[in-house]
Amino acid sequence: MEQELSAERTGYLKQTPVSKSFPCQFPPKTKTSLLLDQGVLTNAYSQLLISKGRNAVITLTYAEAMFDQKMEKGNRNVVDGKRLIGISDRYVSDGGNFRMYSPLHYRTFRYVRVDIETKDEPLTIYKLDSQYTGYPFEERTRFISGDPGLQKIWDVGWRTAKLCAVDTYFDCPYYEQLQYVGDTRIQALISIYVSDDDRLVKKAIDDIAHSFFSLGLTQSRYPSRNLQVIPIFSLWWVCMVYDHFMLRKEDAFTQTKLNGVENVLRWYEEKMAPKGGMLGPLSWWQFVDWNWPWVDSIRVGGVPPGASKGGSSIITLQYAYTLARAAELMNAYGWRSVSVRYEQMA
Repeated sequence: MEQELSAERTGYLKQTPVSKSFPCQFPPKTKTSLLLDQGVLTNAYSQLLISKGRNAVITLTYAEAMFDQKMEKGNRNVVDGKRLIGISDRYVSDGGNFRMYSPLHYRTFRYVRVDIETKDEPLTIYKLDSQYTGYPFEERTRFISGDPGLQKIWDVGWRTAKLCAVDTYFDCPYYEQLQYVGDTRIQALISIYVSDDDRLVKKAIDDIAHSFFSLGLTQSRYPSRNLQVIPIFSLWWVCMVYDHFMLRKEDAFTQTKLNGVENVLRWYEEKMAPKGGMLGPLSWWQFVDWNWPWVDSIRVGGVPPGASKGGSSIITLQYAYTLARAAELMNAYGWRSVSVRYEQMA
Protein backbone atom coordinates (compact mmCIF):
# COMPACT_ATOMS: atom_id res chain seq x y z
CA MET A 1 0.00 0.00 0.00
CA GLU A 2 1.40 3.39 -0.99
CA GLN A 3 0.56 6.24 1.38
CA GLU A 4 1.29 9.93 0.92
CA LEU A 5 1.18 11.73 4.27
CA SER A 6 0.97 15.51 4.32
CA ALA A 7 3.43 17.71 6.20
CA GLU A 8 0.50 18.94 8.28
CA ARG A 9 0.14 15.45 9.78
CA THR A 10 3.82 14.71 10.22
CA GLY A 11 5.17 18.14 11.09
CA TYR A 12 7.91 20.07 9.33
CA LEU A 13 11.55 19.21 9.99
CA LYS A 14 12.50 21.89 12.49
CA GLN A 15 15.35 22.58 14.84
CA THR A 16 13.08 21.71 17.76
CA PRO A 17 10.92 18.57 18.11
CA VAL A 18 7.42 18.68 16.63
CA SER A 19 6.09 16.39 19.35
CA LYS A 20 2.42 17.19 18.77
CA SER A 21 2.52 15.08 15.57
CA PHE A 22 4.30 12.12 17.14
CA PRO A 23 4.40 9.23 17.74
CA CYS A 24 3.37 7.96 14.30
CA GLN A 25 2.87 4.25 13.71
CA PHE A 26 3.34 2.56 10.34
CA PRO A 27 1.67 -0.86 9.82
CA PRO A 28 3.56 -3.95 8.66
CA LYS A 29 4.34 -4.47 4.97
CA THR A 30 3.56 -0.94 3.88
CA LYS A 31 5.37 1.82 2.00
CA THR A 32 5.01 5.44 3.03
CA SER A 33 6.49 8.61 1.55
CA LEU A 34 6.66 11.92 3.37
CA LEU A 35 7.75 15.23 1.88
CA LEU A 36 8.90 17.64 4.58
CA ASP A 37 9.58 21.33 4.07
CA GLN A 38 11.94 23.13 6.46
CA GLY A 39 10.78 26.44 4.97
CA VAL A 40 14.34 27.76 4.56
CA LEU A 41 17.71 26.20 3.89
CA THR A 42 19.57 24.88 6.92
CA ASN A 43 22.71 22.97 7.92
CA ALA A 44 21.69 20.36 10.46
CA TYR A 45 22.04 16.84 11.80
CA SER A 46 18.76 15.01 11.21
CA GLN A 47 17.58 12.96 14.18
CA LEU A 48 15.27 9.97 13.90
CA LEU A 49 13.93 8.18 16.98
CA ILE A 50 12.12 4.87 16.33
CA SER A 51 10.95 1.67 18.00
CA LYS A 52 10.23 -1.85 16.76
CA GLY A 53 9.69 -2.41 13.02
CA ARG A 54 12.49 -4.97 12.67
CA ASN A 55 14.18 -4.74 9.22
CA ALA A 56 12.14 -1.67 8.29
CA VAL A 57 14.07 0.64 5.96
CA ILE A 58 13.88 4.40 6.51
CA THR A 59 15.53 6.58 3.87
CA LEU A 60 16.00 10.35 4.30
CA THR A 61 16.86 12.22 1.10
CA TYR A 62 17.93 15.86 1.35
CA ALA A 63 17.70 18.68 -1.19
CA GLU A 64 17.97 22.46 -1.31
CA ALA A 65 15.39 22.57 -4.12
CA MET A 66 13.26 20.28 -6.24
CA PHE A 67 13.50 19.69 -9.99
CA ASP A 68 10.88 19.74 -12.74
CA GLN A 69 10.85 17.51 -15.83
CA LYS A 70 13.41 19.76 -17.54
CA MET A 71 15.73 19.36 -14.53
CA GLU A 72 15.21 23.03 -13.67
CA LYS A 73 14.58 24.28 -10.13
CA GLY A 74 12.41 27.33 -10.80
CA ASN A 75 10.49 28.73 -7.85
CA ARG A 76 11.74 26.82 -4.81
CA ASN A 77 8.38 27.16 -3.07
CA VAL A 78 6.62 25.13 -5.77
CA VAL A 79 6.61 21.33 -5.36
CA ASP A 80 3.78 20.18 -7.64
CA GLY A 81 5.10 18.27 -10.63
CA LYS A 82 8.64 18.22 -9.26
CA ARG A 83 10.86 15.52 -7.84
CA LEU A 84 13.50 15.49 -5.14
CA ILE A 85 17.06 14.45 -6.03
CA GLY A 86 19.80 14.47 -3.42
CA ILE A 87 22.05 12.54 -1.08
CA SER A 88 20.41 10.04 1.25
CA ASP A 89 20.82 8.40 4.64
CA ARG A 90 19.44 4.86 4.81
CA TYR A 91 18.64 3.28 8.16
CA VAL A 92 17.56 -0.31 8.83
CA SER A 93 15.74 -0.91 12.10
CA ASP A 94 17.03 -3.69 14.38
CA GLY A 95 13.61 -3.95 16.04
CA GLY A 96 14.73 -2.48 19.36
CA ASN A 97 13.10 0.27 21.38
CA PHE A 98 13.96 3.98 21.15
CA ARG A 99 16.76 3.74 18.63
CA MET A 100 18.22 7.12 17.67
CA TYR A 101 19.67 7.51 14.17
CA SER A 102 21.65 10.51 12.96
CA PRO A 103 24.31 11.02 10.25
CA LEU A 104 27.98 11.47 11.17
CA HIS A 105 28.15 14.67 9.09
CA TYR A 106 25.59 17.43 8.91
CA ARG A 107 23.24 17.71 5.94
CA THR A 108 22.14 20.83 4.08
CA PHE A 109 18.50 20.92 3.08
CA ARG A 110 15.24 22.69 2.75
CA TYR A 111 13.29 19.62 1.65
CA VAL A 112 13.54 16.10 3.05
CA ARG A 113 11.83 13.09 1.51
CA VAL A 114 11.25 10.29 4.01
CA ASP A 115 10.63 6.86 2.52
CA ILE A 116 9.53 4.16 4.95
CA GLU A 117 9.19 0.50 4.04
CA THR A 118 8.11 -1.81 6.85
CA LYS A 119 8.46 -5.61 6.88
CA ASP A 120 6.68 -7.98 9.27
CA GLU A 121 6.44 -5.65 12.28
CA PRO A 122 4.82 -2.24 12.76
CA LEU A 123 7.23 0.69 13.12
CA THR A 124 6.79 3.65 15.45
CA ILE A 125 8.51 6.99 14.82
CA TYR A 126 8.70 9.05 18.00
CA LYS A 127 10.72 11.94 16.69
CA LEU A 128 11.96 13.35 13.41
CA ASP A 129 13.74 16.66 13.81
CA SER A 130 17.15 18.25 13.32
CA GLN A 131 19.92 20.03 15.20
CA TYR A 132 21.34 23.12 13.51
CA THR A 133 25.10 23.50 13.24
CA GLY A 134 27.44 26.23 12.03
CA TYR A 135 29.99 28.79 13.10
CA PRO A 136 28.61 30.62 16.19
CA PHE A 137 28.22 34.08 14.66
CA GLU A 138 26.15 36.60 16.60
CA GLU A 139 24.23 39.29 14.75
CA ARG A 140 25.47 42.39 16.56
CA THR A 141 24.70 44.93 13.83
CA ARG A 142 21.18 46.23 13.36
CA PHE A 143 19.52 47.13 10.08
CA ILE A 144 16.41 49.28 10.25
CA SER A 145 14.33 50.43 7.29
CA GLY A 146 10.83 51.62 6.64
CA ASP A 147 10.72 49.24 3.69
CA PRO A 148 9.85 45.75 4.99
CA GLY A 149 11.21 44.24 1.78
CA LEU A 150 14.70 45.46 2.61
CA GLN A 151 14.49 43.85 6.03
CA LYS A 152 13.72 40.52 4.34
CA ILE A 153 16.74 40.96 2.07
CA TRP A 154 18.91 41.61 5.14
CA ASP A 155 17.55 38.50 6.86
CA VAL A 156 18.11 36.31 3.80
CA GLY A 157 21.62 37.69 3.34
CA TRP A 158 22.66 37.10 6.93
CA ARG A 159 21.19 33.59 6.94
CA THR A 160 23.14 32.87 3.74
CA ALA A 161 26.36 34.15 5.33
CA LYS A 162 25.85 31.86 8.33
CA LEU A 163 25.07 28.81 6.19
CA CYS A 164 28.35 29.33 4.32
CA ALA A 165 30.46 29.28 7.49
CA VAL A 166 31.20 26.17 9.55
CA ASP A 167 34.81 25.14 10.23
CA THR A 168 35.78 27.23 7.18
CA TYR A 169 33.94 29.58 4.86
CA PHE A 170 32.66 27.96 1.69
CA ASP A 171 31.02 28.97 -1.55
CA CYS A 172 27.82 26.99 -0.91
CA PRO A 173 26.75 24.60 1.85
CA TYR A 174 24.90 22.06 -0.31
CA TYR A 175 27.30 21.49 -3.19
CA GLU A 176 31.07 22.10 -3.15
CA GLN A 177 31.62 23.35 0.41
CA LEU A 178 34.97 24.82 -0.67
CA GLN A 179 36.67 27.97 0.59
CA TYR A 180 37.20 29.95 -2.63
CA VAL A 181 39.13 33.18 -2.03
CA GLY A 182 36.87 35.23 -4.32
CA ASP A 183 33.84 34.34 -2.20
CA THR A 184 35.73 34.38 1.08
CA ARG A 185 36.83 38.02 0.94
CA ILE A 186 33.20 39.12 0.79
CA GLN A 187 32.18 36.67 3.52
CA ALA A 188 35.01 37.88 5.75
CA LEU A 189 33.91 41.50 5.47
CA ILE A 190 30.30 40.54 6.25
CA SER A 191 31.48 38.60 9.31
CA ILE A 192 33.40 41.52 10.78
CA TYR A 193 30.81 44.20 10.02
CA VAL A 194 27.78 42.22 11.20
CA SER A 195 29.21 40.14 14.05
CA ASP A 196 32.43 41.94 15.03
CA ASP A 197 34.01 38.45 15.04
CA ASP A 198 37.22 38.00 13.06
CA ARG A 199 38.32 34.55 14.24
CA LEU A 200 37.12 32.71 11.14
CA VAL A 201 38.49 35.58 9.02
CA LYS A 202 42.00 35.07 10.41
CA LYS A 203 41.68 31.32 9.97
CA ALA A 204 40.70 31.81 6.32
CA ILE A 205 43.69 34.07 5.70
CA ASP A 206 45.93 31.46 7.31
CA ASP A 207 44.30 28.60 5.39
CA ILE A 208 44.92 30.27 2.04
CA ALA A 209 48.46 31.21 3.08
CA HIS A 210 49.12 27.51 3.66
CA SER A 211 48.27 26.84 0.01
CA PHE A 212 51.17 28.79 -1.53
CA PHE A 213 53.16 26.79 -4.05
CA SER A 214 56.48 27.32 -5.83
CA LEU A 215 55.40 30.00 -8.32
CA GLY A 216 54.40 32.39 -5.56
CA LEU A 217 50.63 32.04 -5.97
CA THR A 218 48.00 30.65 -3.65
CA GLN A 219 45.55 28.01 -4.67
CA SER A 220 42.12 29.31 -5.56
CA ARG A 221 40.45 27.32 -2.76
CA TYR A 222 41.83 25.73 0.35
CA PRO A 223 41.77 23.32 2.09
CA SER A 224 41.21 21.08 -0.94
CA ARG A 225 42.64 17.76 -2.08
CA ASN A 226 42.74 18.94 -5.72
CA LEU A 227 45.05 21.68 -6.97
CA GLN A 228 43.22 24.55 -8.66
CA VAL A 229 44.90 27.87 -9.44
CA ILE A 230 43.05 31.10 -10.24
CA PRO A 231 45.77 33.78 -10.03
CA ILE A 232 43.22 36.58 -9.57
CA PHE A 233 42.13 34.92 -6.33
CA SER A 234 45.69 35.37 -5.05
CA LEU A 235 45.13 39.11 -5.53
CA TRP A 236 41.94 38.83 -3.49
CA TRP A 237 43.92 37.11 -0.75
CA VAL A 238 46.26 40.13 -0.64
CA CYS A 239 43.16 42.32 -0.32
CA MET A 240 41.91 40.14 2.56
CA VAL A 241 45.17 40.78 4.41
CA TYR A 242 44.70 44.50 3.76
CA ASP A 243 41.05 44.45 4.90
CA HIS A 244 41.95 42.80 8.18
CA PHE A 245 44.83 45.24 8.67
CA MET A 246 42.43 48.17 8.24
CA LEU A 247 39.75 46.76 10.54
CA ARG A 248 41.78 45.11 13.29
CA LYS A 249 45.41 46.33 13.22
CA GLU A 250 46.92 43.14 14.64
CA ASP A 251 50.52 43.79 13.67
CA ALA A 252 52.01 40.42 14.64
CA PHE A 253 49.43 38.57 12.53
CA THR A 254 49.67 40.87 9.50
CA GLN A 255 53.47 40.91 9.37
CA THR A 256 53.58 37.14 8.91
CA LYS A 257 51.73 37.63 5.60
CA LEU A 258 53.90 40.33 4.00
CA ASN A 259 56.25 37.90 2.27
CA GLY A 260 53.26 36.16 0.74
CA VAL A 261 51.87 39.49 -0.44
CA GLU A 262 55.19 40.26 -2.12
CA ASN A 263 55.31 36.81 -3.77
CA VAL A 264 51.86 37.25 -5.34
CA LEU A 265 52.58 40.72 -6.69
CA ARG A 266 55.97 39.66 -8.04
CA TRP A 267 54.28 36.96 -10.13
CA TYR A 268 52.09 39.63 -11.71
CA GLU A 269 54.94 42.08 -12.12
CA GLU A 270 56.79 39.52 -14.21
CA LYS A 271 53.74 39.27 -16.48
CA MET A 272 53.62 42.97 -17.40
CA ALA A 273 53.82 43.69 -21.13
CA PRO A 274 56.98 45.58 -22.23
CA LYS A 275 54.90 48.55 -23.40
CA GLY A 276 51.49 50.03 -22.70
CA GLY A 277 51.18 49.48 -18.96
CA MET A 278 49.01 46.39 -19.35
CA LEU A 279 49.41 42.78 -18.29
CA GLY A 280 50.65 40.46 -21.00
CA PRO A 281 49.66 36.80 -21.58
CA LEU A 282 48.61 35.02 -18.39
CA SER A 283 48.64 31.33 -17.53
CA TRP A 284 46.40 29.16 -15.34
CA TRP A 285 42.64 29.75 -15.09
CA GLN A 286 42.09 33.49 -15.41
CA PHE A 287 38.57 33.42 -14.03
CA VAL A 288 36.96 36.80 -13.39
CA ASP A 289 33.19 36.34 -13.48
CA TRP A 290 30.52 34.16 -15.10
CA ASN A 291 29.65 37.01 -17.49
CA TRP A 292 31.93 35.03 -19.81
CA PRO A 293 30.45 31.58 -20.47
CA TRP A 294 31.74 28.12 -19.75
CA VAL A 295 33.38 26.43 -22.76
CA ASP A 296 33.04 22.63 -22.66
CA SER A 297 35.80 21.99 -25.20
CA ILE A 298 38.48 23.49 -22.94
CA ARG A 299 36.68 23.03 -19.61
CA VAL A 300 37.10 26.70 -18.73
CA GLY A 301 34.69 29.59 -18.23
CA GLY A 302 34.47 33.08 -16.81
CA VAL A 303 37.58 34.27 -18.65
CA PRO A 304 37.53 37.77 -20.22
CA PRO A 305 39.10 38.65 -23.59
CA GLY A 306 42.82 39.39 -23.36
CA ALA A 307 43.50 37.12 -20.41
CA SER A 308 45.40 34.50 -22.39
CA LYS A 309 46.95 36.65 -25.12
CA GLY A 310 47.50 39.82 -23.06
CA GLY A 311 45.90 43.23 -22.70
CA SER A 312 43.00 42.40 -20.36
CA SER A 313 41.78 45.69 -18.90
CA ILE A 314 39.75 44.12 -16.08
CA ILE A 315 42.61 41.94 -14.80
CA THR A 316 45.11 44.78 -15.14
CA LEU A 317 42.80 47.05 -13.16
CA GLN A 318 42.43 44.45 -10.43
CA TYR A 319 46.20 44.20 -10.25
CA ALA A 320 46.43 48.01 -9.94
CA TYR A 321 43.70 47.98 -7.26
CA THR A 322 45.65 45.40 -5.26
CA LEU A 323 48.98 47.21 -5.72
CA ALA A 324 47.50 50.38 -4.22
CA ARG A 325 46.36 48.51 -1.12
CA ALA A 326 49.61 46.61 -0.82
CA ALA A 327 51.53 49.90 -1.01
CA GLU A 328 49.64 51.19 2.01
CA LEU A 329 50.15 47.90 3.82
CA MET A 330 53.90 47.80 3.19
CA ASN A 331 54.36 51.42 4.14
CA ALA A 332 52.71 50.79 7.52
CA TYR A 333 55.37 48.21 8.37
CA GLY A 334 58.43 50.07 7.12
CA TRP A 335 58.85 48.38 3.74
CA ARG A 336 59.41 51.84 2.19
CA SER A 337 61.06 50.96 -1.11
CA VAL A 338 58.55 48.19 -1.81
CA SER A 339 55.67 50.53 -0.95
CA VAL A 340 56.96 53.24 -3.32
CA ARG A 341 57.39 50.75 -6.17
CA TYR A 342 53.87 49.38 -5.73
CA GLU A 343 52.41 52.88 -5.66
CA GLN A 344 54.27 53.88 -8.83
CA MET A 345 53.21 50.70 -10.61
CA ALA A 346 49.59 51.18 -9.62
